[in-house]
Amino acid sequence: MEHTRRASVEGWRMLATVAIVAPALCFATMLFDMGIVWRLIWSVGVLLVSGLVVAYAIGNIRAGGIFICRLTDEEFFQLIPDPACGESFQVKLSDISKIECHEGFGESPSDEWYLHTKEGRYRITTNYGNPYRKFAETIQKALPDLEKIQT
Repeated sequence: MEHTRRASVEGWRMLATVAIVAPALCFATMLFDMGIVWRLIWSVGVLLVSGLVVAYAIGNIRAGGIFICRLTDEEFFQLIPDPACGESFQVKLSDISKIECHEGFGESPSDEWYLHTKEGRYRITTNYGNPYRKFAETIQKALPDLEKIQT
């Protein structure tokens, strides 16, 4: 099982998204009677979040490279071209002692999956459109005796 995506494609996609969504959210305030103070607070919030997304996008465009997440019969490999977007690592399946699911809000998109080995704890990234749940489920099927932790 493998998932790849060019970092620059991810960056341009995020820039296009923020270029469409941010102005729409700012103009949407005109449809509601929010008052000038709440409209200003809303607009500043949108600008702050937009700034973070633009920084993420530019980092990916400049980093270049290709994101790779690969699961074989022997190992799990994750290569992230921009270190700000997650950790690159390679672990043998035989070294995995536990798998952890940290659920933000039940089965929402905010859950995070971690692999535990003797060397440390590794996060399966949710960036780059990575089907992280599918990787986690496949690892659990390949290692049926693996301890699962819910947090």
